[in-house]
Amino acid sequence: MLAAARGHTEILKEILNLKVDVNESDAEGDTALHYAVSTNQVESAKLLMEAGARVKSRRADGITSLMQAVQFGRFEMVKVLSEDFEAINDPAQDGWTALYFAIRRNDLRILNQILQSGACPLVFDSFRQTPLEFAKEVKWVQAQRLLSRVQSCKDLR
Repeated sequence: MLAAARGHTEILKEILNLKVDVNESDAEGDTALHYAVSTNQVESAKLLMEAGARVKSRRADGITSLMQAVQFGRFEMVKVLSEDFEAINDPAQDGWTALYFAIRRNDLRILNQILQSGACPLVFDSFRQTPLEFAKEVKWVQAQRLLSRVQSCKDLR
């Protein structure tokens, strides 16, 4: 976790060669991938994913590393993590996916990246609200335009 957080990729490679559990978590549920995201260590994240790190692993608060990257506005990290298609539409406890976090962030580049990676804007959160309805609530017109174009999530990838 420390090697991932500090971007010590050579040390991280050596540790990963020892076949450690790359998805081991600390007391808060953070994995090495969460640590890499929190310190914006993109190369560490790539190495961890190659070694089998699960983007869907959740911290104690239910947040995945992809959601965390979106929250922090880390576009390059979002690009890397969104390669894990299963994580794109994986909901947190309140039903929010990475797409909801992108809307809350009000970041068009991240929103586009999440959508291009297969985010489904037709899902409901625990309040039975879709991402489009949330974009309307926060009055983000660009997001509303993008999200209103999607008719089906079957063709998203």
